[in-house]
Amino acid sequence: MLTKSMIRRNSNSASYDRGTTIYYANGVREFRVEETDNNDYIQANVKGSRHNNYDVRATYDIGEDAIDDINCECPAFSSYSGICKHCVAVLLEYIDFKVRTKAIAKHHSARQEALAKLEKMKGFKGINFLQQKKAQTTPEMKQLLSNHIKKKVLPLVQDSVYGKVRLHPILKCDSASIKIEFKIGITHMYVLKDVFEFDLAIENNEDFTYGVKLHFVHTIDAFDIESRPLVQFIRDWVRK
Repeated sequence: MLTKSMIRRNSNSASYDRGTTIYYANGVREFRVEETDNNDYIQANVKGSRHNNYDVRATYDIGEDAIDDINCECPAFSSYSGICKHCVAVLLEYIDFKVRTKAIAKHHSARQEALAKLEKMKGFKGINFLQQKKAQTTPEMKQLLSNHIKKKVLPLVQDSVYGKVRLHPILKCDSASIKIEFKIGITHMYVLKDVFEFDLAIENNEDFTYGVKLHFVHTIDAFDIESRPLVQFIRDWVRK
């Protein structure tokens, strides 16, 4: 079975860390696996930087227990050694898929075995209670669980930026108006060009890149203590 160690060996450290961030930020979309006796054929669409999305395709050889083929549309895939961050995210999603599939199969087998034993009991009636529809997790609960996981995991996978991003206001005045703009960064500061896009990134916990030196999942906790009130100020203003 594919492991995280195998993924790490096939990627460089930056790609692995960023791919892990994408995975935990729910950046892997339209994920599907076609299972055959010998291979699993994996397809997914992955959220990239800014508004780019990339298709990833992979083949996992079950008999050899190895990645047989993998490809991503992004420029980095063909430009650098090792698999890109989008491939890393998809393979992590594939590991999760296999774990879930195995757990479901085990649960189904145990359930069928229990039903068979109950049916053999003399005079036993009414096993419908075991056949009732399983309660499903609501979308709201799934989102709540996802956000909880992010709060636990992001400090580990984004140690270099988590809680360190600064938001700096700049007041500009002339005879006719007063304007305010914001810069964002840690050591190198970038102009925050679109506060509406910024608010949406925070709302959806999006993985976003500024320039070449700043890349992080947008959560309120990613910012330093002094900047968090400014983040909230922008969000409140956008919603007015």
